[in-house]
Formats: sequence, structure tokens, C-alpha cells
Amino acid sequence: MVYRLALFFQTTAEFWMALQSNYDLSLAMEKSGDDIKRSVHNMQLNEIKSNNQSHKV
Repeated sequence: MVYRLALFFQTTAEFWMALQSNYDLSLAMEKSGDDIKRSVHNMQLNEIKSNNQSHKV
């Protein structure tokens, strides 16, 4: 399909794939962005705690 669009509009298939990818990422961030940010933040905190405990003598 993207190849057809590329030929018709005289662009590239990569252009259309990038548009779709950006749209999909936008939807995912809108739907789950806050949950992902929280989980990554928690993982970072756990990593810091783990590193601090492993450096104690």
C-alpha cells in the first residue's frame, strides 16, 4: 500500500512508513505514556537502590 501511495504522490515508501510510525507512536504515548513513565521511573529508583546496596561494605 505504501508503495502505491509513494508512486501516486511521487514520494517514497519510507516517507509513508515514517508517517504511520509517528502516528502509531503518538497513539501509544497518548494511551500508555504516563504508565510507562511511572514504570521506568520506578525501575530507575530500584536500580539506584540496588547499586547503593552493592557498594556498601
